[in-house]
Amino acid sequence: PELPLWVHRPGGALGVAFRRQLTDKAKIEDLPYERGKPAIDVANLRVYVPSQDGGLYAVDARSGEIIYRFATLGPVQSEPLYDPVEEVVYFGSTDGALYKIRAKDGALIYRFMSNAEVARRPVIHDDTLFFVNANDTLVAIDKKAGKLKFYQHRTPAFGIEIGGYAGPVIGHGNVYTAFSDGSVMAYSTKDGAEQWPNVDLTLDAQTSDGQAPQYLDADTTPVLTKVKDADGVLVAHFDGGLYALDAVSARILWRNERAVGVTNLLLWDQPAHQSRAQIGGGL
Repeated sequence: PELPLWVHRPGGALGVAFRRQLTDKAKIEDLPYERGKPAIDVANLRVYVPSQDGGLYAVDARSGEIIYRFATLGPVQSEPLYDPVEEVVYFGSTDGALYKIRAKDGALIYRFMSNAEVARRPVIHDDTLFFVNANDTLVAIDKKAGKLKFYQHRTPAFGIEIGGYAGPVIGHGNVYTAFSDGSVMAYSTKDGAEQWPNVDLTLDAQTSDGQAPQYLDADTTPVLTKVKDADGVLVAHFDGGLYALDAVSARILWRNERAVGVTNLLLWDQPAHQSRAQIGGGL
């Protein structure tokens, strides 16, 4: 609306429509909380919800009724990807597989085994699906047939790591991701060829007292954005801070060393709202 509800009554814009328990508590492995994230099919009003009970649930967004449950061999703690073009859902499981199922009824199209947990959201570029697993491996498969195109693997570093890992992002003809040894890499979406020199944020990272970092990994999925006049890549090292890198050359554009402990990045961009004085409101 021209004048949204939250301008004068921010609490009146959102409310709980329904609650529904999905996870079968008899099947969980006693994880303290769900780490997965839902995917939304806006056109068909369906929500795809991962669960630590080993299933992906399709839920009716209007009523909360379960449409179906697709079972895997391990907890599903991932972020699914709904593709409206094919009307399919891609998602990973701790059983090491990447699944492609039909969105409307959960019929399995294929299961690609990567041999390590798949939790981050996959991405599609042309006819290729990219995803990263917990073994520091970037995988590219044919999205139709589920056949391997190429992969890039980095040997995990010897040292203390935080539980988590980065996912992929596509831009400028490259797929960007980060690894547990603190490296950030850019690979060609065509054949997986390295497009950057090795960018090791651990070498640049130091604690406030000048010591080497305790934690080595860069777990954030990179974010592409403009940094002044350059195409930039935002990524965080757990101990080293937040970095903006040039998307083409990989040089450091800026660094905020105080932004430590970061495991997820979200870029929020929104036009400024009119002030209350401008819209005739008061205090």
